Amino acid sequence: MRRRTALAAILTAALGLPACGGSAEDPNTITVAYHRYGNTLQVDALMQRVKQQYEQAHPGKFVKLDPVVAPESEYLSKLQLRMRSESTAPDVLYEDSFNVNSDVEAGYLLALDDRLARWPDWNSSYIGATKQAGKAADGRIYGVPLDTDTRGLWYDRKLFAEVGLPEEWKPRTWDDILAAARQIKQQRPDAIGIDMPLGKAEGESVSMQTVEMLLYGTETGTLYDEQQRKWVVPSKGFTDAMGFISTAVGEDLTQSKPQIADAQYDKNQRDQLAREGKVGIRLDGSFAPATGRTQVGRTGRRPCPRPRCPPSSGRRPEP
Repeated sequence: MRRRTALAAILTAALGLPACGGSAEDPNTITVAYHRYGNTLQVDALMQRVKQQYEQAHPGKFVKLDPVVAPESEYLSKLQLRMRSESTAPDVLYEDSFNVNSDVEAGYLLALDDRLARWPDWNSSYIGATKQAGKAADGRIYGVPLDTDTRGLWYDRKLFAEVGLPEEWKPRTWDDILAAARQIKQQRPDAIGIDMPLGKAEGESVSMQTVEMLLYGTETGTLYDEQQRKWVVPSKGFTDAMGFISTAVGEDLTQSKPQIADAQYDKNQRDQLAREGKVGIRLDGSFAPATGRTQVGRTGRRPCPRPRCPPSSGRRPEP
């Protein structure tokens, strides 16, 4: 099986690809697969720009862009199916870092350590924590991150002032967050107290942006111990995290159940409701687009652990 270069960042991957030799059908052409759907259209613009830069820098070499149009939950399935065949597998692919280990186990990915050792920008432009995003359990690197991010709580200052909450809001516990969400719902029933990825429709966002962020804020601190290579389950931290979600949903502090079930909510409603001043608190990443009304509350790797929020140190970067 011919292993593919699976990278989280196509820009940096393209700079190091001449040694890869292109596709089996055309050694001068590199095929790049990536996600094109909803708010990922900005990635499409990036790919077009990198294609132009790469071809200008390497005369006679070409980049064939192969966008996969599908909801996020279907994108990975389609990509996996393509990688099973030599005739459809891309030379380079764009995926989230949490997929690296499974793709390595399947034999789909090419280790990049030797190539990265010859690429000056790898050491000059990437910090140690960021480099870890593309490292698999075998200790080798299979992906180069496009960027890194952090998670935190965004909140609407104007809405907070309207319902009597402080403009400089600094929650120290989960109970502080729930109390603020309750106050918002009591005085503004048309607003969402706390918006966070929930339900099957949002796929891995629920695991990584909601459950994992809450879990990281507990004394348990993790779902998988990388040093011992063991899953940390069951745990009190996981139970507490699920309890927070159960309380928020059960008290109707989150988006409504129809919104939770709507596969298009994240694409069509989440940002718009925030712009309209109808979202009090939002658990999301630094990648969340600016809405004009929403101001950041507390950034960092976790939304206030129990019993209080310690200084944040960031989290494992995700492309």
